[in-house]
Amino acid sequence: MLPEEAPVGTLDLLFDALGSDDPHLREEIAARTLGRWIVVQHVLPSEPMRLLHQRACGQAGALQHLGESGTTSVFRRSFSILLLAFIHAADNRTEFLTDDEWASSAHTLVSYGQGEQDVRAKVPHLGWAHAIAHAADLADELAKSPRCSHGVAAQILSALGDLVARAREPFRGEEEDRVAVAIAALLENRLITWDDLTRAMGSAPASLDEARRINWKGIVRSLYFRLDGGEVRERAAALQAELTIV
Repeated sequence: MLPEEAPVGTLDLLFDALGSDDPHLREEIAARTLGRWIVVQHVLPSEPMRLLHQRACGQAGALQHLGESGTTSVFRRSFSILLLAFIHAADNRTEFLTDDEWASSAHTLVSYGQGEQDVRAKVPHLGWAHAIAHAADLADELAKSPRCSHGVAAQILSALGDLVARAREPFRGEEEDRVAVAIAALLENRLITWDDLTRAMGSAPASLDEARRINWKGIVRSLYFRLDGGEVRERAAALQAELTIV
């Protein structure tokens, strides 16, 4: 089904379903349909995407009950962030968001990184929440935009660092790869430096607590295989060595 073939109100229903406790409705129907229309088929017009963008950035989207932990409100926030990643993938292809709308997404991601306390990858019996992975997906799309300044990039990296710091156990949902993709885009576009990346870890690599050290090591290992060129790989290898307990 294409958007023009869907009944009136379908987009509202899909947006509402992104916050559902039902993993089939949330993941297989709402997220998959919106992702297909926006990212794969490129068939959703810009005006409906801008309306979805406005909702996703607001208190009914990524900021809803921000600061809660252990509740099902995590789905509304995290999947609103994923929706913004879809929309920015489309905007990177054919720019349609205004500068203010683009900045609103960046501000939403930064606020989300600063305030999100529930960084579970998967919720037992209820499916994926993937707060860190979805934030990284949006960070990656923002980093690919020519509108991403060094100042915004620094805030994005800090937001990702805050989310990684809140994980109390090693990643179980391949978050390290999604975060590495975003950081690679920031590095490749010369929006951040390796020193910025080290600072985002929160303290010297050798002094990180166990979970944070393991997770950052996974991120840097993934970076090593994603980056081209001897010098950047040497930097990644050296940082990985700093994160290794001898």
